Amino acid sequence: SDHRPIWAQAAFPTIDGSSRDRSDDATTLAVSVASHNVQEMVEDGVSTYVSSMTCVHGSKGSGHAARLISAMLSGPARVRHTQRVLDMLRSQLVEDGSADTPPIDAVCLQEVDRELLRAIQAEAKSTGWSVHANATAQESESGTGRCSAITAIVSRDPPMRVLPDVVVEVTGSKKKRIKVRRHAAVVLKNGVALVSVHVRHCEKVSSH
Repeated sequence: SDHRPIWAQAAFPTIDGSSRDRSDDATTLAVSVASHNVQEMVEDGVSTYVSSMTCVHGSKGSGHAARLISAMLSGPARVRHTQRVLDMLRSQLVEDGSADTPPIDAVCLQEVDRELLRAIQAEAKSTGWSVHANATAQESESGTGRCSAITAIVSRDPPMRVLPDVVVEVTGSKKKRIKVRRHAAVVLKNGVALVSVHVRHCEKVSSH
């Protein structure tokens, strides 16, 4: 993806220090979260990425973009993409006993296609992860190659509760069309509210 990954750690003061997830200070709650845009593997999403590549930029009419899009959406490429995302989740959510690589509490995902979401949900059945996706994931598949704009949160432990999607509406410059994005939200087991946000960049501005 052309979006950079995020890994954030935060510490919050607690009222009585009763949380099980503590830092060195018994009255501080430590939370570790990662966020990844995992590149929705549909024509609409892949074409946006391909058009930003140096080897394609300025080559209109050469067929470079069409060949790259076809290759990226091929069966083997899609399987490899899914496997890499699952490997990433395992590396960040599974506790391996190493003090240098403590597991992350939750991973936020953006631009998740339905095929990948099903693979993550299947993996969660064996690992015990909790997977929550926004309401868009429940809509019927259009089959048109358009992005579904699914956001999700994968956590090591079941959340305390699932929150309604955080809905953001942006008015586009073309014909004043309103673009809607729904962001998955939960309250983690430690009481921290988390939202998987895919921020839209301004019109005609690169998302790099």
